[in-house]
Amino acid sequence: MNKKDIIGFDVCKRPRHGTGLSQKTLGKCLKIFYETKFFAKKKITYYSDIAKKSSYFEADWCLEEKKLIYEYDGPDHYNNVFKIDRDKRKKKELENQNYKIVIVPFYVQLTKDIAKHYFEDKYTEEKYYKAIKMLYGANKESEILAPGWHKTKHTIANFVNEGIDIFLNQIDKFPPSLKSQVKYSLDLYIRDSNERRDLIVPRHHEKLNDFMKFQPNINDYCNLVYLREDMETLK
Repeated sequence: MNKKDIIGFDVCKRPRHGTGLSQKTLGKCLKIFYETKFFAKKKITYYSDIAKKSSYFEADWCLEEKKLIYEYDGPDHYNNVFKIDRDKRKKKELENQNYKIVIVPFYVQLTKDIAKHYFEDKYTEEKYYKAIKMLYGANKESEILAPGWHKTKHTIANFVNEGIDIFLNQIDKFPPSLKSQVKYSLDLYIRDSNERRDLIVPRHHEKLNDFMKFQPNINDYCNLVYLREDMETLK
């Protein structure tokens, strides 16, 4: 029996349309929609009551004249208790300096609903198609990589309890389409896990268990690129 037979995750197709959103490509998206350059790794100083001296937080992408910060939150913002604690302090200090902080989780991709959610009055169809061409090499929304988990090992099963809470709170604040898209990606991943569900999502978190009972609206929201999708198998 080989590794593939045991784990069963190697059935995942390779991406056809780029790698999608990342901390780096988020900056390119911001430039498209805001039509101005955000500065990367902007250091913002504050006084630390704990250390009793000046320190700083580093903003992923900052537009200083608007006091606007976009943060791309990778897996360690959900599975590292020290990172989560630092995020809380960072948010408090930056908001005290009148910055608006916008969080972009690593499981999100640039669907139309997500683009409108993040960019609001900055959104236009022209900007959207320019952005997905840059991110995915795609000409239409149905060609972009779907939000969620496809083959990464940074699954919800690795999140600490507070990280799971953060994920569930985020999902509730996004457009309804994202909930279906993310849940569908998890269903596909679990299907391919050879009964190793606990590697994808844990069973100990009550609210997450409720989330996993949700039936995604595949017809309306999931016409995107899912690397594990095989509709014949799902029927």
